Amino acid sequence: MSETQEKSVWRPILPVPAEVFPRPAEHKARKKPYWTYEYRDLNGNLLGYEDVFFTSTGERLLLPLTWCEDQHGARGWRWIQFQRMRPIFGLDTLGYVEPYTDAEIDDAAGRGEVLSPRAAQLDLQRDVVICFDAHAAADARRLLPFAALSWPGGIKNIDDVDWALLRGLKNVWIWPPKTADRMKVRANEEGEGLVMTRDKQSAWKAVRKLEAHLVGFGVNIVGVIDPFSDDDV
Repeated sequence: MSETQEKSVWRPILPVPAEVFPRPAEHKARKKPYWTYEYRDLNGNLLGYEDVFFTSTGERLLLPLTWCEDQHGARGWRWIQFQRMRPIFGLDTLGYVEPYTDAEIDDAAGRGEVLSPRAAQLDLQRDVVICFDAHAAADARRLLPFAALSWPGGIKNIDDVDWALLRGLKNVWIWPPKTADRMKVRANEEGEGLVMTRDKQSAWKAVRKLEAHLVGFGVNIVGVIDPFSDDDV
């Protein structure tokens, strides 16, 4: 009787090391992605990707692609979700680097030293809109003069994100999708249930949860771009 081969357990490595081989161009089953979005940290270091595919029913599917290591030390690209606490898409667009003054440069030169680049800081005054996936954030960048952010995993994974990365932002808007969750119908009834009111929609509940996380880190929320504004809410 042959021994059962131990299953590999893969863990994402962040940031992605500079020397890794290129990411795969295609998913084994879903082939080439329609769009690809890069996740980077505040200093611009690559953390991973999110690829957009479509299912056979036309539903949009976002799959994360991360550089991983298993328990035996093997490494490679895997379509595996980021671990908690997950990064924020678009964070690199909020980074700025404070330049050295002439006095600092002259002082370093006098000591025979070369100054290393400073780490990026968060631009707290930037206008920011938070969307619910990277594809929506990319669309928002084309429509608004804002930095557009999102997170991996969507509505169901708000609690798994490192919202502390946005600590102290002053001008934040939230732009949720318009969901159409319906009331459940009884087993003996035909048809679909009525569309629930805004306050009972999963997207609107997610807005309230996101607000709680952000406010807890000192983020000032200017408002919510309400996709249900034309409805009887």
